[in-house]
Amino acid sequence: MLGTLGIRIPKDLAQGVTDAAMTDVAYNVNIFDADGVIIASGDPARLGQVHQGALLALKTRESVEIAVDDGDTKTGINLPFAVDGELIGVVGITGPLTEVRPLARLVRTTVSLLVQQNLAFTRQRNQVLAAALATEAHAYPADLVELALMQGLDLRHPQTAILVDGETEGLQKICPTAFPLPGGIFLLNPHDIEKALARWIRHAPLALFFVSEAHDLAKDCIAEVTCARVTQRGLMIPGLIHYAADLTELMALMNVPRREALAVLDSHPELVDTLRDFIAANMSMSATAAGLHIHRNTLLYRLNRIRKLTGFDPRQLLELITLVGYILHPPSAPTPL
Repeated sequence: MLGTLGIRIPKDLAQGVTDAAMTDVAYNVNIFDADGVIIASGDPARLGQVHQGALLALKTRESVEIAVDDGDTKTGINLPFAVDGELIGVVGITGPLTEVRPLARLVRTTVSLLVQQNLAFTRQRNQVLAAALATEAHAYPADLVELALMQGLDLRHPQTAILVDGETEGLQKICPTAFPLPGGIFLLNPHDIEKALARWIRHAPLALFFVSEAHDLAKDCIAEVTCARVTQRGLMIPGLIHYAADLTELMALMNVPRREALAVLDSHPELVDTLRDFIAANMSMSATAAGLHIHRNTLLYRLNRIRKLTGFDPRQLLELITLVGYILHPPSAPTPL
């Protein structure tokens, strides 16, 4: 399929242009992808071969002409072409240069226009599909399943979502089976998760990745990774990859009604920050004080202040759980889907 990132020439489209061009000319027409591989040709035996002339045209971004036959290299021209500024392939035609130059330009223009049209249609179809997946709360209708299959997404089986908190540019090109949804979320077959994460971490080492469990509905996957990100941010949980399955108990606190008794902390951001650091430091007084760059007595004063204001002592585990629930429900926290 054509992705929204990393444009590829559909092979059937390329072969159709090649066949149409060769009904009017006696010269062989080849179309190469961005790797210099022949994906369409008047000579089926050449499909899948790598062409050195095409590779040179891709490297230089200029036409490569061969004026004299030299063994396997035939007289002809190789013209690189781009769509949306991205170099995506080469048109090659064998034959006398004076005759194949205008033909090659015509074929290049035809392929470019058709790929642009195909890309625009695919992007529009992806937007419709993504919107439907994000909102469908019941079993997928047959037409939606069929539309997804056209885009390489099999909704007949459970899917998993990865929410990328960071740079997402180029991620789909690295893993074409990932279907993009709004908000930096990608829907994948569960079997593709480990491979995608390994590649994406190398590409975006500063990003955080939140992984849902497998669900029949994308909406459930989206809700899960969204809650996982709120949990990680609220409690400052370290690490690059966060699996929703490991945060189940904490995420459950997000479904507990926000206690109005704790709303008094909304006007004391320094106490909220202290509480967050205290939780992240696993209730260690020394680690929390060091992390906040304050004296231990100052920390003790703040914890006592939290107890007096809310009635819950952060140094008591069971009471701290209630305060953790508050941290996951600050006024600005996004509402779980």
